[in-house]
This record gives sequence, structure tokens and C-alpha cells, in this order.
Amino acid sequence: MLLKHKNMTKRTKIYCFCSFEILTHKQESTNLGIFVILQGFRNHKRMHIRQATYSDIDRLMVIFDNAKTIMRNSGNMEQWNGSYPTVEVVKGDIDAGNCFVLCDGKASGSDQHDDGEIIGTMALIPGPDPTYGHIEGQWLDDEPYYVIHRIATYAPGRKTAVKMFDWAFTHIAEHGCRTIRIDTHKDNCIMKHILTKYGFKMCGVIYLADGAARDAYQLTK
Repeated sequence: MLLKHKNMTKRTKIYCFCSFEILTHKQESTNLGIFVILQGFRNHKRMHIRQATYSDIDRLMVIFDNAKTIMRNSGNMEQWNGSYPTVEVVKGDIDAGNCFVLCDGKASGSDQHDDGEIIGTMALIPGPDPTYGHIEGQWLDDEPYYVIHRIATYAPGRKTAVKMFDWAFTHIAEHGCRTIRIDTHKDNCIMKHILTKYGFKMCGVIYLADGAARDAYQLTK
């Protein structure tokens, strides 16, 4: 007997071959053998985060460009102007082991090591951050913290930022830390909404090395 799943796509076929005996009132048991062949999932992996490498840089620059477009379309006209984040900045994050990428897990071809397309990235950096030393406002506490910089997604949706936040808190917990601080431009309404919805608290305003003001957030789990 051939069973077809209602969500089957052209790429994915699910065949279930079942052999069974019809149970009657005189029978105490039935024999059911199910053999499932999944075509199209052999190389599928779950969405996951890994450290970035130099080979990811071209894709990361595409993601940053897309993020800038999203910012401009939402009224954030000043953040990440020009070529920032530059290739040199990204290389510095990678060299320090602080650049991470979120992969969608949709492997292509027969390469068992292909972890799919990169759909998000962030720099997760152990504190203290020199620009967080002075704040117009007050941090929630003085506990050790990590900082998230240069977080970006390829496209809105899929809760990509939430997945990266979840992973970041798990990662820092493995290093004995519970706190993340992050800053964003006052006009970055999308990121401010995501941060607030996730549970981050707005603590005040910090100033970058070039004097630009940023709204500063913190969350301790």
C-alpha cells in the first residue's frame, strides 16, 4: 500500500509500505510492519549556528547589504552608512573567534558537510566593551556580560534573530555568564521591537568611539 503525505513536495517523496492483518474479535494481536523511505532528506540538517570562516565573508557582505536595505525601508537612514561593516571588521571578528553564522540546514547536492545557506550572523564578544563604560542611564547590574554586535539577517521572518539570541544565551551559559548587552540606533524600530519582545530592557544611551549615540539594552537570564 502506498501512502502519500499531504505536505509532500515534488522534491520530497514519502513512501510507506505496510503489511498487516485485520484485527477481529478473535484476534489478540496484529502484525504491523512499516518501512519508510525518505527521499530528499538524506542530507538535511537542522538549522544551526557555527563559527564563521573566511569562506563565508562574501555571503556575510550580502547579508549586511540586505540588512541595510531593510533599515532604509523602515526609516532607519543613518545606521551602517557607507561600507560598514567592512570586510576588515568581519575578518577581525572571525580571527577573534567571535563571528557566528546561522545556517538553514538545507544541504544541496551530495556534500554531507554542506550545512546549507547562511541566513543570519552576529558577533558575540566577551565584555567589557569600552563603549559601555559610560551610559546615560544605568545598566541593570555590574555582572560579567557578553556583547552582541553586527547582528543581521538575510530577510525578515523565520524568527532568525530570536534563534540567534537563544543560541547566544546557551553559549554564554556554558562559559559561566548569564548577561548580554546590545546597542542599536534609535531609529532601528525593527531591532528595538525584537529586543523588547525577547525581554531585553532599555537601560539608557551609550556613545560609540565616533561619538554616535546608541540605545543600550541588557538582558540577564
